[in-house]
Amino acid sequence: MTGQGRTLGLAFLRRDTWKYTIPMALLGPFLTTLFWIAGFKYLTAGRAAIYNQMSTVFIILLAWLILKERMTPRKMMGMALAIAGAVLVAIAG
Repeated sequence: MTGQGRTLGLAFLRRDTWKYTIPMALLGPFLTTLFWIAGFKYLTAGRAAIYNQMSTVFIILLAWLILKERMTPRKMMGMALAIAGAVLVAIAG
């Protein structure tokens, strides 16, 4: 391995990161599935589907805040439309 492949391989050899990586790799999908199922159990299917799709907005916001991704006008417009749609569903339903 050379270049970036070698760097990636070295990251897996660090044992100190595994104590965080393994539990979070298991806990994240478990909690996501738990909340997704609970949403469909306690809400109507239409509302639950809209609220579950709001995760896309949170992903964009977290990428901007934590990963310092560039916030483009297209992303902002998409987030605004998604939030407006969720608000309309909450009001109308």
